[in-house]
Amino acid sequence: MPASNKHQNKLVMVLNEYIEKGYKLKNLNSSLPQYPNYLPDAIVENEKEIVIIEIIESSNKLIEIDKSLFSKSIRVD
Repeated sequence: MPASNKHQNKLVMVLNEYIEKGYKLKNLNSSLPQYPNYLPDAIVENEKEIVIIEIIESSNKLIEIDKSLFSKSIRVD
């Protein structure tokens, strides 16, 4: 299902905030190799951490990521 305009606008706004803070875009709408069925909206990173960005308009799902698979700290935002 394609993302709504509201969803896309929020994603752009959040990405801009991270880029202004010095993060770089790593992935956009693509799966994590360790989790091929999980498609976050975006992944940004800096020298210290990787941030998984998921825009949720309404949901009660809980995402658990095995942080030991990454070389940096992981945060789902």
